[in-house]
Amino acid sequence: MNKILLILFFIGNILNTTIIRGQNTCPLIPYPQSSSRINETFQLSSRCVIVYTEEFESQAYLLQKELLRYTSIAVSTLPDKATLDSNIVYNVIKLKKDYKFKSEGYSLKMHTKDITITAGQPSGMINGVMSLVQLTRLSTLQNTLVPIECWEIEDSPLYAWRGFMLDEARHFWGMKKVKQILTLQLYIKRMLLLVICTESIKHDWLYRSL
Repeated sequence: MNKILLILFFIGNILNTTIIRGQNTCPLIPYPQSSSRINETFQLSSRCVIVYTEEFESQAYLLQKELLRYTSIAVSTLPDKATLDSNIVYNVIKLKKDYKFKSEGYSLKMHTKDITITAGQPSGMINGVMSLVQLTRLSTLQNTLVPIECWEIEDSPLYAWRGFMLDEARHFWGMKKVKQILTLQLYIKRMLLLVICTESIKHDWLYRSL
């Protein structure tokens, strides 16, 4: 039954994603509004550092945690006002603010030595961070490095409300499954989870995953 739930959860996203992936077809879920493949590779390693502006501190820690979860590589984080050690060559992931992006919009620009994720709001930065995490998971660890194909992506959600409904009243899944679904929703940028707890709508729970 758990496998059936997960299949149903992803089917709506798969239908909106390009099924046949060509070399230049962006592999993100959901498919972004604008994307182009860059003929470069970013090397993710323990010598990478995430440099963030003050308002995106929690998103920097989220990216650090997700990269560690999926690659076992521990990258450092650093506020943009701090100074990098000039004696060490870093690959840098920058989290920057740009007011031209509204709500959940973001841009992701990747090159050999640096990655820049730009957003106007924390929710947009989370979307950009999870896009980078998705691209990272397509690569495999080689010695102590993860080579990530570079892309330039700009995206914002087509719909403001995107989510999943879980009817616990008719079939109980438990808190562990709810947390698992929240994690999956974050990964594919779904923002809401409606949990039906009883037959009365007064006791329904609405979670924001973003």
